[in-house]
Amino acid sequence: MTDICLLLEGTYPYKTGGVSAWVDTLVKGLPELSFSVAHLYYGQEPTRVRYQSTANMLGTTAISLNASPGSSPLTIALDTLLDQIPRARIYHALSTGFAGYLGTALKRSRTGAFIVTEHGLYWREAELGVGELECGFKIVDTQSGSLHLGRTWSSWSDTFRTLAVDAYGAADAITTVCEFNRRQQLALGAQEDKSTVIANGTVMPAAHAVRSIAGIADAHIALVGRVAPLKDIKTFIRACAYAQEFIPRARWSVIGPTDHDPQYFQECMALADSLSLAHFSFIGEVPMYEWYPRIDAVVLTSASEAQPLALLEAMANSIPVVSTDVGGVAELVTPEGMAHGGLLCPPSDPDACAQAIVRLLTDPELYAACSAAGRRIVERSHDSNGMIDSYRTLYRRFLFE
Repeated sequence: MTDICLLLEGTYPYKTGGVSAWVDTLVKGLPELSFSVAHLYYGQEPTRVRYQSTANMLGTTAISLNASPGSSPLTIALDTLLDQIPRARIYHALSTGFAGYLGTALKRSRTGAFIVTEHGLYWREAELGVGELECGFKIVDTQSGSLHLGRTWSSWSDTFRTLAVDAYGAADAITTVCEFNRRQQLALGAQEDKSTVIANGTVMPAAHAVRSIAGIADAHIALVGRVAPLKDIKTFIRACAYAQEFIPRARWSVIGPTDHDPQYFQECMALADSLSLAHFSFIGEVPMYEWYPRIDAVVLTSASEAQPLALLEAMANSIPVVSTDVGGVAELVTPEGMAHGGLLCPPSDPDACAQAIVRLLTDPELYAACSAAGRRIVERSHDSNGMIDSYRTLYRRFLFE
């Protein structure tokens, strides 16, 4: 039996991304506690481990959510799934989707505390029309555009709302990464005395001078994130086409995994080719600590976000950002009472995104101010040590009560 069993969907240790990096930071930061992982997947069983295990990570169990043809994962016998989950003193679900569904059942059938942490809100993303879940289950079939299992959007939205309500009710503690998410949780019935915000954190790189935009003609603008519909890479590509009219020598990159949704990746490459973009490339997955010094601005065009690690890391490296104003992004980039670390724009609006990029990279005073402010924001509220200490306190509350 471990201290904590993490209930994860399609992330750590088999896929990289914000949630996976968060888990890796958490486990490494709490060496005095033992962990196990129940990794829920839909589709092909994952085999390639992307994160190095530590002494306190005692095992990962991959659990298939593949049901019979024409059935959803929720039709699998619950006991069949629960029997595969390692025993622990705390069960910690990183979503209210299928992970939350199993966590709720574990709370009712086993001893042990149940904690829910939400980065993205599955139920809200379903309402917004997002067609993918981290476990690999697709509400929409990317190739045909049809709804999975023939169900309506309303049906899927209701399903994930119900799973969230049940998880909130069963949980001993509910955490999330931003106040925007917490307000959404409370509106759906989460108890206020159970709910708290523990902001994401990142390791602060060594301090360095505020960046300037000398040599703007050769600026490097990068979207950092996985190539998947939720990140709306196509809006970024279209924004690049608009912006290059004003900064024609700028270089444009998408940096992140391209294998999460191969069909969508093919669509994005075709779109970039059709727009005859100069100096545009898909870099793939690379060590970002090597790349941040080469980047002049980081852009996110996501349809939904909570508190993106890509923006946190960029701001920690004094890189100004441009992002869609979704979820908790405004709390991070433009917090009240502080100078702003970048500019915000509406989602699904490539023209507005392009205008923000051009404005940032053609105004030296604005650029320098955002560079300095972003670093200060992360230093004040988003150092990884603060996040780890908060979870240490939370875990101890249930381990030693």
